[in-house]
Formats: sequence, C-alpha cells, structure tokens
Amino acid sequence: KIGDGELKPRLATEAAKEPQPELHIRGDKAVRYERVAQAMSAARETGVRKIGFITEPEPK
Repeated sequence: KIGDGELKPRLATEAAKEPQPELHIRGDKAVRYERVAQAMSAARETGVRKIGFITEPEPK
C-alpha cells in the first residue's frame, strides 16, 4: 500500500525509467472506485503510459 503523499512522487520516478514499467492496479471490493480513479489520474498526470488491472478469477 502507498499513502496519498507518496503516490505521485513514486509514479513520477517509475514513469522516468526506460523502458517504462507497467503500473498494475489490483482490484479490491473494499476499495471505492473513486480511489482507483484517483490512482489512474495520478498515473496519467505523472506520465505513466501503461496501466494494467490484476483480478482474481471467480471460484468455480
């Protein structure tokens, strides 16, 4: 987990790398979509170009 104050600086550091790593966002039912949208917005603002989502498969 990353706190609000360290999110943008950390994203900016990663965005400056070549090749740029992909940002993986893990879904969690307990987290409001607003928080996910904030993370995606921060990624875009800092120059992150690759965003992926990690999900857990539904149990059979």
